[in-house]
Amino acid sequence: MQRDYVDFYLHSGVSLEYLLKSRLAAIAPTLIANPKSFSSMLLLAQLPDDQLPAPIIKTIGIVDSLQRCQTLVTSLHTYADRLKMLISYRNGAAHAALVNEAEASKDLAAFVGATDLLIRDLDQPREPFYGDFIHFVNVRLDQSRDEAEVEAKAAIASAAAEFRRRYPDATNGWALGEALHGWLLERKYEIERYDCPACNSPAMLHGDSDLEWDADVDDKGNISGVLPIVHFIPSQFECRVCGLLLRGRQLPAIGVPGDIILRDVDPSYFVELSNE
Repeated sequence: MQRDYVDFYLHSGVSLEYLLKSRLAAIAPTLIANPKSFSSMLLLAQLPDDQLPAPIIKTIGIVDSLQRCQTLVTSLHTYADRLKMLISYRNGAAHAALVNEAEASKDLAAFVGATDLLIRDLDQPREPFYGDFIHFVNVRLDQSRDEAEVEAKAAIASAAAEFRRRYPDATNGWALGEALHGWLLERKYEIERYDCPACNSPAMLHGDSDLEWDADVDDKGNISGVLPIVHFIPSQFECRVCGLLLRGRQLPAIGVPGDIILRDVDPSYFVELSNE
């Protein structure tokens, strides 16, 4: 049985890395080149796939591949923590046949979920890809969604009880200033306000933000200007009033979208402007 867990981490890590790099290469092969190897970038930019001198091509690793793909497939953030755990085992402990069997099921769920996201994003037909495993994948995906919802609801119920214990005379939604002290001091664009489902107090969504420019095009197709837009990708929910804490795949269970569009932003926060 232990051998099965070891094999899972080793093979799933390889499979995940190939899929992540396939997603990047679908845009441009140079996106998987090691940034420190100009010759590799040049070869990937100039030569067709069937003429690449494979032994001298240097590419990025699985960690960088995952980080880059999260920008392209934002829903991958849902599985990011678990995938990093899987990668850690694949790169280290699994080679010594040391794995945590109790965590393997959760890592499997993250691997299946991430794989399905990448397959869909690559616009590949699922049944030919999974073959005889298609039924297992569908069942595992359903179970994963159910488990995340159950975990989120249990956490909300526990947090609501803790709120009533801490503040028995307060009503839901009470603005508890001292509990939220400092929340507005958090770093800009890495935190967004979100009402807590347990106590209705203003709470926090932690995440990462990416800036892009949206062109304003007139009826004749001419660009008349550009507007900065920020994509905020939530990764964690925190309420400092009742203590509710949710992460990753639990967030959709409380209605948190995978990508929140922020407008009226300050682009200078993302772009280092020259003083010249």
